[in-house]
Amino acid sequence: MKIIQYNHIFSDMNSSYNSVFEELKGKHRDHCLCHQNCKFFKPDHHQNCEIAQSSFDICFKYGIITPMWECPKYETREKRGGVK
Repeated sequence: MKIIQYNHIFSDMNSSYNSVFEELKGKHRDHCLCHQNCKFFKPDHHQNCEIAQSSFDICFKYGIITPMWECPKYETREKRGGVK
């Protein structure tokens, strides 16, 4: 796999020049349990999952991107009609 570098922008105040396997660039959300309909994941909300928020805080501080692949708290949010 080829490693490339790019400027990842977290916000207007924070960006970093990151290295990544080219095939994985931009695929963070595809691999992250938080983004797979977890009922506790509420980004930009005061009731966000404490695990997700702590992980985000570390990512933001160090300019890294890391998906959550395993989590003891993950539960699927109920979809409309009560079907999981």
